[in-house]
Amino acid sequence: METLGIQSLLMLLVGFYLLIKGAGLLIEGASGLAQKIGLSDLTIALTVVAFGTSAPELGINVMSVFSNNLDLAVGNIIGSNITNLTLVLGIAGLGGAINMHGKTVWKEIPMLILISVLMLILASDHSLGDGWTPHFSLADGLTFLLFFFFFLGYIISGAIEDKGKVSAEGLVQPLPLWKAILWLISGIIALTIGGRWIVDVSSLIAETFNIAEGIIGLTIVALGTSLPELATSVVAIWRKKPDIAIGNLVGSNIFNIAWVLGITVLIRPVYINKYLLDDMYWMIGAGLILFVFTMLSRGATHTLKRWHSLLLLLFYLIFMFNLYLKL
Repeated sequence: METLGIQSLLMLLVGFYLLIKGAGLLIEGASGLAQKIGLSDLTIALTVVAFGTSAPELGINVMSVFSNNLDLAVGNIIGSNITNLTLVLGIAGLGGAINMHGKTVWKEIPMLILISVLMLILASDHSLGDGWTPHFSLADGLTFLLFFFFFLGYIISGAIEDKGKVSAEGLVQPLPLWKAILWLISGIIALTIGGRWIVDVSSLIAETFNIAEGIIGLTIVALGTSLPELATSVVAIWRKKPDIAIGNLVGSNIFNIAWVLGITVLIRPVYINKYLLDDMYWMIGAGLILFVFTMLSRGATHTLKRWHSLLLLLFYLIFMFNLYLKL
């Protein structure tokens, strides 16, 4: 049996680098192609960028399914979503208040909560009989994808309606066609290799320290795959584009469940350990807390205040402590 050593840890670090670099190349390449087609900057930001920042999760999950590391795949989704809404948004908000429009508060965040609740229901809707194991069936995967295409239609129609009001300038750059194609292909290759290495080393860590693969997915892998969201959101806040920062995080979380998990389940039914159901409640709770914080703000623009961000970071620390108690 292979043992955990310096080589394995280097593979993990290089794997995360390839994953993040691959996501960046994928965003640049896809954005370049989208601009050649004539899509607006906002449409690119809400679709291509959200796709790109969810690409690491997709790469990890596809490799996990083919390697029969199913808990790692689901733990990655849950952990990434919690990390995005608490750690990433909390860090992004430390620099000051984040303003967002009512549409994000009253439509997009509730959609995220809805798909999170749907994930919990579909995982636990076969609870009759002894020996029940939570799982996602082929029908569940199709349900996730149906929700995904509904959400995709919603954000595209919204982007067309808001064209000219919000720009993604500075987040996506024009590229020559040949470079866009090269970046796109390179990104896919980097994501594939990086995802493969991370899955292999994560399984080795779980085996070496006798830690459940789902816990590894909820922590190490989730943190690594959330780095693109962190980078994108911080840059967006720095460039005074809070709508795109929040939209990236909320959109990526919806993509993680509806798109990434949907594709994962289409490859094969996903059976998971029951303890991951508890973590889904934490995921739903993170969305509800964000909704309450922003809903309580009055006026045309809703505000996520700095002390809200500190509480989101506290939520993340409590979640991590809860996982520690499961070890």
